[in-house]
Amino acid sequence: MKREDDAIAALDVGTSKVTAIIGDVFADGSVQVYSAASRPTRGLNHKGEITNLAEISDTIQKVLDDVARDADCEIRSVHVGISGAHIHAINEKGTVLVSSNGVTEQNINDACENARHVKLPPELCALQAVKQTFKVDDQKDIADPLGLKGVRLTSYMHLISCQKNAYANLKKAAESCKNIKGATIKAESFCYSGFASAEGVLTDDEKQLGVCLVDFGAGNLDITIYLNSKLYLSKTINYAGNNVTLDICEWARTPFSEAEQAKIHHGSAIWEENLTDTIELSTTVPGQCQTHYLSELQYVTTARYHQLLNEVKKVITELQTDLSEAGIFANKLLGGIVLTGGSTHINGFLKCAEMVFGKGKVRIGYPQHITGITDKVSSPSYATVIGLVRAQLNKGETHLSFDDNEQTFFNKLDKKWKKIKDWGKRTF
Repeated sequence: MKREDDAIAALDVGTSKVTAIIGDVFADGSVQVYSAASRPTRGLNHKGEITNLAEISDTIQKVLDDVARDADCEIRSVHVGISGAHIHAINEKGTVLVSSNGVTEQNINDACENARHVKLPPELCALQAVKQTFKVDDQKDIADPLGLKGVRLTSYMHLISCQKNAYANLKKAAESCKNIKGATIKAESFCYSGFASAEGVLTDDEKQLGVCLVDFGAGNLDITIYLNSKLYLSKTINYAGNNVTLDICEWARTPFSEAEQAKIHHGSAIWEENLTDTIELSTTVPGQCQTHYLSELQYVTTARYHQLLNEVKKVITELQTDLSEAGIFANKLLGGIVLTGGSTHINGFLKCAEMVFGKGKVRIGYPQHITGITDKVSSPSYATVIGLVRAQLNKGETHLSFDDNEQTFFNKLDKKWKKIKDWGKRTF
């Protein structure tokens, strides 16, 4: 049995599947996976929102039991990915005066906390603060300002928040689970799924050149944009693979579960109009089936995938414009577009994406730098959980997560911020 403090458990509660792994991350960023499991999601609607707490809790429990058994490991805590249209992200900055002997660790911490000190709407709670860069006086794009001389230090950060109720419900579902000794499993941290997926599949070169990652799930599209190795944009939209399934439901008058299987096994993102094979699907009338040509099914799926990918292209263009207006120039993403997630498994998906974004400008994102049971986790479906494990390597240096005691950017730091405000009044 691995020691409990050595193994990292990661959990991704997706709209169609609940996935978990147990693994380790090493200093070079490689992830060794000891066990992995997934089960069909129960208790969520087509947008990924929890509608039955007991059902989703039971599914999570079974998946965690699966990975704990296979890894011969006792799970004490788990790192959880969270997504949904409620995700909100902004870029903020915080400034402090530099100490007389140059920038100190305390100056850096205070500047970062200043950037994090944002009053959120009452329905939102803090999720993550991702470090971007620093500025000392007029010198920009400083990676590590420690020791530099100057008057003012400015920290730039990407702040991600989420809906309080969505966070609380997911936390409740995860922490209703028990380990093999009957102890409650703690949800140690929550991380935006888009950030985790980027950690799982993007290369350092892509982040440096500028890249857009799209995690194409069943219920949501998670979009992140990196420039100069820093995260500048995070956005989730409720428009993804389930829309294709719903189109099949409407076209064939078949139940959702049957339409989903037809999409997975017979659907395509490229239409082959000369197909003469047929498929038999149940109708909404009990006991009745109807025969359909595969060419007709693929016409339905191809139309929707083209529409979805063109919508993604439109959203990316709009987001690039928003960044440019804020002085962050993202017009040229030389690292291209990387598509990952379970919905990318559909036949012809990459070819369809190349038709939309251009040949050579898009790739499918597979988990990078993994060892262990690679035959099972070398799939876009495991991008988020691999990234959740990898994200623990530099946690605290590159990004911060918040727990229940820090569910606004201001409540835990009230006393400290009063001192900073008083200092600001005296200084400025």
